[in-house]
Amino acid sequence: MLWRITSLGLTLGLALALALPGSGSGLRGVQERIFDRLLPAPPDNNITVIDIGAEDETGQPWTRAATARLVARLAPHRPRAVGFDMLFAGDCDSKASDDLARALQEVPAVLGFLLTDREAGGLPPSRLAVAGDVPLWPAPGADLPCPGFAQAEWAAMVLMGDGDATVRRVPVGVSVAGMPYPGLAVAVAARADGGLP
Repeated sequence: MLWRITSLGLTLGLALALALPGSGSGLRGVQERIFDRLLPAPPDNNITVIDIGAEDETGQPWTRAATARLVARLAPHRPRAVGFDMLFAGDCDSKASDDLARALQEVPAVLGFLLTDREAGGLPPSRLAVAGDVPLWPAPGADLPCPGFAQAEWAAMVLMGDGDATVRRVPVGVSVAGMPYPGLAVAVAARADGGLP
């Protein structure tokens, strides 16, 4: 009897919580944490993630020169796409930047840029087609990679974590100064599928 009363109380409490305005977000968070555990991402043999550490292959701090060496080592394997979720800005006239620019010419690369609240020019023409009223995360400007890396595709590095800092959603695209640009994941997928030259 006590079990039935407890079950009825819990059911009514849950129903009331769902019926109250504004209660969905808290319950959605619980639901997402449950699904995170129940539905892990399926393995994909077509995707390899290389987590670049603080040190290069020689034990020295990671530098742009180390990135150039990494890209040069990847090129003979003919990857369908190589995406970088790091901003290659500053020190644009260095030998390491020149080496990286040469290495990037050998792979179908996508480099990230960061959104900023400062107006800025220099973005390449937009290659993201948007039909209808698509909500893109807007920003007046972007911090861009060095101009010497212009042969690579550029895309927005935007990860929005939930309240528990878990990233469950990745934006398809962003709007910079009113122009649509793809998110990094979309641009890498398009590059891998041949949708971007």
